[in-house]
Order: sequence, then C-alpha cells, then structure tokens
Amino acid sequence: MTRPLGLLMLSALVVSPARAADPVPLFDGKDLGKWYTFLRDHGKDKDPNGSFSVKDGVLRISGQDFGGLLTKDDYADYKLEAEWAWGGKVWPPREKTARDSGILVRCTGPDGAVSKTWMEGLQCNMLEGATGDISITGSNKAYTFKAEAEERPSGKKTGTYWKAGAPAREFGPGSRLLWSGRDPNWQNV
Repeated sequence: MTRPLGLLMLSALVVSPARAADPVPLFDGKDLGKWYTFLRDHGKDKDPNGSFSVKDGVLRISGQDFGGLLTKDDYADYKLEAEWAWGGKVWPPREKTARDSGILVRCTGPDGAVSKTWMEGLQCNMLEGATGDISITGSNKAYTFKAEAEERPSGKKTGTYWKAGAPAREFGPGSRLLWSGRDPNWQNV
C-alpha cells in the first residue's frame, strides 16, 4: 500500500514511487516542485506568508502558519534524512513555550482531517528539548505501531518510553511513545 508522505521538515529525501524501480529525489535544493502546502487558515497551495521556502539549498519553514508540506504523488519504500535547526522568530501562540514541529509519514485521508491542519499519519515530534516522541495523528484505529517500551516516571506523571529489549507494546491513536533520552523533568517552556 502506498500513501502520501507528509513532511514538516527535511533536508534530503529520496523515495521510490509506487511500482517503479529507480529512486526519485523529491527535494532538489532549488524549489518545492514535487510538493504542495496545506495551511490551516489558507488551504491547499496558498502560502501568503511564505511559511515554506527554499533558500541557499535548504528548506526553510518559518512556523508562522500551522500546516504541512506534502508530496504531490504517493510513494512507498522511502528513505528520509533530516537535519534541522531552530530559527530565531517564534510565532504565536508558542512564543512562551517550546518550539514545536514534526515529520508525518504514511499519511492518508483528506488534507486538514486532523485539527483542520494535517492528514492522519504517524508523527515524529520535533519539540524543542523533547524531539523524538512518536504518536499517531487522528483517531483512525487502523493506525497502530509496535515498539519496545517501558512505563517510567515522567516528571509528575508516568510515561511510556522506548527501551531496547523491553517487551513490545502496541500504540494506537491517542498514545505516545516517548524518546528514551527525554529528560523526565522536561517542561513545555
């Protein structure tokens, strides 16, 4: 099964299109020709604030608008390599909280199905100080994943953390697998 690949940040991406043998580079460092944007307040391919742009061969995401950058075509068997750095400006409503982004993969359904912003899919959260958590966007019970994990204290509450060799658990909509190196006292500030 192939699904659109929805991404919020990337530096290089090569994928294999459905039923094709040769890899297809999706980001050439020049433009976003193989992508489209979907922004909560503007819709598909309407990016009046330049939330997604390419500068000096790098994808730049301003964070001004909630939304995503998605492939125009469906792909499978992809390899994603990402490097990122946080920019200087922090836009409302997050100006007093940790910066927040993410990469969504194996996306399905209509644009804006989740929070009027994203498709349903698997998300690797890129949260300042807590990058690496995995969760499912949306409520589709068909989305599940398994991971070796253990319950342990997480600040004032218990969290489920990845741990090699721990018993495998199934995660579904509404659950989150926390990065094993996440500071248990991390706060969203």
